[in-house]
Amino acid sequence: MKKPVKLVLALVGVVAAALLVVSFYLTYKITTSRNNQSVETQIVEIKSGSSIGDIARQLADKKLIDSTVAFEFYARFGPARGRLLPGPYALSANMSIKKIVEKLAAGDLAVAKITIPEGVTVNRIARLWVASGAGNEADFKAALKLDYGYDFLKDRMNPSSLEGYLAPATYRVGYQAKPRELIEKMLQQFEKTVRPVLYGANESGLSPAQVLTLASIVEAEANNTVDRKLVAGIFLNRLEQGIKLQSDVTVNYVTGKTATRPEDLLVDSRYNTYIYKGLTPGPINNPSLNAIEAVLRPTRTDYLFFIAGKDGKMYYARTNDEHEANIDRYLK
Repeated sequence: MKKPVKLVLALVGVVAAALLVVSFYLTYKITTSRNNQSVETQIVEIKSGSSIGDIARQLADKKLIDSTVAFEFYARFGPARGRLLPGPYALSANMSIKKIVEKLAAGDLAVAKITIPEGVTVNRIARLWVASGAGNEADFKAALKLDYGYDFLKDRMNPSSLEGYLAPATYRVGYQAKPRELIEKMLQQFEKTVRPVLYGANESGLSPAQVLTLASIVEAEANNTVDRKLVAGIFLNRLEQGIKLQSDVTVNYVTGKTATRPEDLLVDSRYNTYIYKGLTPGPINNPSLNAIEAVLRPTRTDYLFFIAGKDGKMYYARTNDEHEANIDRYLK
């Protein structure tokens, strides 16, 4: 009887040792990050209905894991209990199996972060959309023409454009999101943060849509609160006196240039405030709250002219002679 007992004990010992080795192996494979591997992020689409085995093979084919056994074991018997969610995920080869499973179990989908600076145009936003990796420019521009059911859009000066109404901020959208998702987020942000200001106290004498349009011009002309309030006051003086705004930035909106050349002033466009009196047909960018507030509460003076000198400072004048003197002194 002693020999069989010893044999059984020996077999138990072998099995226990084997299980221990397997346990150590799986634990190592599951928890260890392969830091010597590429850290390049890949977007992996886990399709609805994929089995754990399918997902393991997909990740192995993309060289994101080096053990399908360890992945399947942890995915089935770990905290996820086999529940991995479909969708696009941002994964890299230096992630541990544990980290990858946790992302798939939590539905931690890949997102694109898009920062929309203050004062950019809708065309620039379309290019930022492309640069983020979220999609292409043509689809974004097509989405700009869709109907969005916000009451404030009914007041637009230019009913065919969303220029001015796409609130600057940093947004996160899914990699496979439609352009409409980002546009909706920007319009929601406008309704939340811009609309209460735009439709609030107003000393300009302009309608909210006109305020937004003038604010976009002020945004492009001046870069600090003091100068913006002064410039807003000057433009309001000119509007009230029937004087053309003569703003280079409105011409640049038509030409797409950053500097205005003499021949540009002859471009026949309603946005050319050297040719046409009054405001442009709509905003020329998506202005900051600071620029909007400058128009709502401008600094009133008897100035009618201003320039931005080569030194970056703004210089103001009451008469054309003073204005020409400023040009000779600060621009030539």
